[in-house]
Parts: sequence; C-alpha cells; structure tokens
Amino acid sequence: MSEPTTDQGPADVHGGGHGGGHGGHGTKAILAALFANLGIAIAKFVGFLLEDSGALVGLMLALGGVGMALITDDSVWDAYATLAIGVLLAVIAVILIIEMRSLLLGEASPAATVRLRGAIESSPSVRRLIHVRTMHVGPEELLVAAKVEFDASLDFTRVSNAIDETEARIRSLEPNATLIYPSRRSTIRRVS
Repeated sequence: MSEPTTDQGPADVHGGGHGGGHGGHGTKAILAALFANLGIAIAKFVGFLLEDSGALVGLMLALGGVGMALITDDSVWDAYATLAIGVLLAVIAVILIIEMRSLLLGEASPAATVRLRGAIESSPSVRRLIHVRTMHVGPEELLVAAKVEFDASLDFTRVSNAIDETEARIRSLEPNATLIYPSRRSTIRRVS
C-alpha cells in the first residue's frame, strides 16, 4: 500500500509494497477508513437526535408559554416561549452546521483517498499517479478526480481499456465512488 500521508507526487508502482496491507501503513488506512465512516454515521445520528429532541423541547416550550399565559392572563409568556423556541432552533441549526460541515462543503475523504490511491497505482497500465482528489457530493456519494500517467507505449484503445479497468478497481474498493473522472497524461500512439 502506498504512503497514506500525501496526495501528490510520483509513486513507484513496480517496486513492491502493494501486497496485503500489513504493517503500520495498513493499520493507518484501516483506522482512517473506520473514522471516516463513523464520521458520516455520527453526523446522521446527531442530525436525527437534534431534530427530534428539538421538536419535543419546542413543543414543551410552546405548551409552557401558552399555559403560563392562560394562568397569569398575561400574553407576554407566549412571546417569551416564542423567543425561546427561536433561540432553540438557532442553536440546533449551528450544531447541525458544525456536525454536517464536511457534507455541506463537500470536503475530501482522506480514508477513501488512501484506498483509491492503492487501486489506481496497482493497475498494470498505470506508470504513476500524479494526484487524486475526492469530494463528498452526498452522504453516500463520492466524486473522484485523478490525474494518471499511463504507459507511453499504449495506443488509444489500450488507454481506454486501462481507464475502464482502473474505474472498475476504484468502484470495487469504494462503492460510494459514483462519479469518477480520470484524466490521462501520456502520449498516445495512433493506431496504424
């Protein structure tokens, strides 16, 4: 498996180091994948919890405000309850923005990037991976853009087949990669 700490630069795909994923690098990749997946699951749970508990607290505030207005014959309690509900909704919105920021901004997935680098670099037609970028475009949808240098001896048909093979490798390792945009960097020989 390749070094998971950087996202740029040439990679030695023929020099070994891609077998099995044993050692420190494999552990780092597994932990990164686990935390990335937990991050999405936690964000969904926090959203669910805040929305439902916020609705219940809002109902209790409204009931309390209307009840106090009836008991005291003063409508100011209803206004206070309305203000409290507004503050509650604002607090919930801020917490949801913080928790869902990576999905809202489409931030990259570091764990997915590590897995994708391995999939691309292990392709026999790939000479080197120049860079790969990932971005969440939905909770379970990942955009992948990669610039790849293919073997210069490949003609157009073989480069096209190599791109298809690389996309299949990516999808087998990262099922959420629904949008894949490979970009090649090589001189393609014309078929005579």
